[in-house]
Amino acid sequence: MIVLGIETSAAAGGVALMREDQLLAGRTFEKGLVHGREVVPAIRDAVEEAGISLKQIDLVAVDVGPGSYTGVRVGVSVAKTLAWAIETRLAAVVSLDALAQSAKELGPAIIPVLDARRSQLYTATYRIDSGTVARESGPAVVPLAGFLDSIASPAILLGDAIKRFPQEFAPREGISHAPEKFWIPNASVIAEIGVHAAQRGELADPVTLEPLYLRPSEAEQKLGIRVNLTTDSHHADTEK
Repeated sequence: MIVLGIETSAAAGGVALMREDQLLAGRTFEKGLVHGREVVPAIRDAVEEAGISLKQIDLVAVDVGPGSYTGVRVGVSVAKTLAWAIETRLAAVVSLDALAQSAKELGPAIIPVLDARRSQLYTATYRIDSGTVARESGPAVVPLAGFLDSIASPAILLGDAIKRFPQEFAPREGISHAPEKFWIPNASVIAEIGVHAAQRGELADPVTLEPLYLRPSEAEQKLGIRVNLTTDSHHADTEK
């Protein structure tokens, strides 16, 4: 099975073409949320490097957030269009799941914390058992104030909120930080999780897939637009 992973939820994104556990080709985007102009050329270059055609892609897996509101929308839009155009399967992956999967060797409890602005966090709680990652709660948007006091130890934190709020996330007994290399989702891990979702029959519809709205965007709130809030495990979105 050839899988294309698309990651656009963070400041630095990328795409990865995988066959089983083998990376066929990959591209990363420069920092600065330029995914709108980078993702399609990156896919084209990765396909060319791998020596395959788009039609040979068996599954498209895309990070649906939370993370960059604009970045997520770009990634989801590209993934939907591609999956529909080449008539292949589509899988939606939560960015927090990808972060936990990447850091599972650090377990047994992993808690991603992403800056959601407005003194809030995007987060979820994961338990690692015999190498298997299980989401116990979330994804959710929660207040920054008092968050560290609300979590049980031992736990390992990872994500951009640690750097954004260093005082609030100062390490304490039983609470530590994962190295920064684990703070950004990886396109190859998006592909890996997408494969597991497909194997369980958890596929997304390329016509109806939407990012998961944990809350309205700032622009929507200013305009008074109402959206449905959900914590569905297969769809996510953010606002930066």
